[in-house]
Amino acid sequence: MKFYQLLLILFFLNFCSLLKVNGANIKDSVKVIKFNQEASSLKFTNPLEGIKIANKAFELATLINYKKGIAESYRIKGLNYSYLSNTIDSTSFYYYKALEIFKKNNFKEGHARCLNNLGSMFLNTDYKKSLFYFKKSLEIATKIELKDLIAGCNLNIGTLYITKKQYKDAEQYLVKGMIYFKNLNNKIGLSSAYQNLGTVSYYLNDYDKTIDYAKASLAISEKENLKNISLTSYELLGHAFLKLNKFLECEQVAKYGLSVSENLNNQKANYDFKMLLYELESTKQNHKQALKYLKEVHSLDSIEYQKNLANIVKLNEEQIKNAEIQKQYEVGLERQKNNRILFMAAIIVSILSAIIIFILIRSKRKTEKSNQELIALNKEVIRQKEDLDRVNLKLEEIIAERTKDLLSKNQKLSEYSYHLSHQVRGPVATLKGLIMLSQDNLIEEKECIVQMKKCVDDIDEQIMDINIALHDPSRHGLKNPNQDSGNL
Repeated sequence: MKFYQLLLILFFLNFCSLLKVNGANIKDSVKVIKFNQEASSLKFTNPLEGIKIANKAFELATLINYKKGIAESYRIKGLNYSYLSNTIDSTSFYYYKALEIFKKNNFKEGHARCLNNLGSMFLNTDYKKSLFYFKKSLEIATKIELKDLIAGCNLNIGTLYITKKQYKDAEQYLVKGMIYFKNLNNKIGLSSAYQNLGTVSYYLNDYDKTIDYAKASLAISEKENLKNISLTSYELLGHAFLKLNKFLECEQVAKYGLSVSENLNNQKANYDFKMLLYELESTKQNHKQALKYLKEVHSLDSIEYQKNLANIVKLNEEQIKNAEIQKQYEVGLERQKNNRILFMAAIIVSILSAIIIFILIRSKRKTEKSNQELIALNKEVIRQKEDLDRVNLKLEEIIAERTKDLLSKNQKLSEYSYHLSHQVRGPVATLKGLIMLSQDNLIEEKECIVQMKKCVDDIDEQIMDINIALHDPSRHGLKNPNQDSGNL
């Protein structure tokens, strides 16, 4: 067999192997996209399950080195974490990881959507950052004509302006978003836009317009079975009726919304409608009924606390799992690097083997020299592999140490979160109830002052204890006083 024929055979075999790998990558990339879409669809109903599915997408995308899929899985994990309580750190971590990859690889759509997610993350905590990210996302979405994101950014910016009480600015963006949602026939977005426009009208004291927008939102949300939007629209409608002193309509809407929220087991909506009924009965000077609703609201606060505590435990478990996944990702990257080195080494060995065969045919004298060169090259490959093994061992030790540190920090944060949610919130809830009772002249002033002083003393003692614990590294745990500050 001639030398050039041997080379053709080798190159053909390598080309076939590359085709096989690329074909597998295309098939797997479709799976990554499906996993990410499925995980995104679970953000409202079951975000913890959504995180698990996003992890599957991440693992598969990492295996085939699918950069866009890796970035999107990061974004979807951040999105699901954003719908869980007390997960701002995890949410921001995954969003920023996704943003880094999107920017580096010039994936404009993912970049724009990630900016929009970051804007939502800062919506209630940092007005300037939130507005910056929303407007940057809107700018990119407008350039690439991503209409659904343009509509969403306008809606989000309008919502942000509502929180800052800039109602005229909010109205301009919400109207733009509403127009885009109409053209896209996006029922969810359109219903949300109507609802937010109703909120703007409410704060501008245009209660008739509020009722019109709330009913427009309900017409869509009821038809499309958008329960959460419906509940918020009913609440807005009830408040508007209350402002217009339409007590009967307000009561009908509030009680209907309450029954729906109880059927859906929606604790937040249940709380909001009972507060609306409390305000209604207070306005009607029906103090006995108002007090009944106030007690129920206080009871819901305790239930919500227990629920949040359970969620914190679940989230701690998920964070530990994610730390392990991150460790596997870093090891996977190192393994890919090793595989590329080995692949290049295999190509080099193939070429050298062909050259050696050619040299054997041409000259026996050059065979020994060529063999020595090959042996030296193999030794170098082995040495490099040993070096890489040592580096991998060191990385595993570092990762184990960081995981241990993360577990310790999570335990302490969970303890402080429990303490703040229970020991401090109890006196605050009691203060709130005392103020309401005082406003309605249901408690003597002297007794009210005594009880309020007890609550303030409790809060002051808890804050001082937290400060002492935070500045005393030798101390473990917080004081757990044996008192019941939540009873009037």
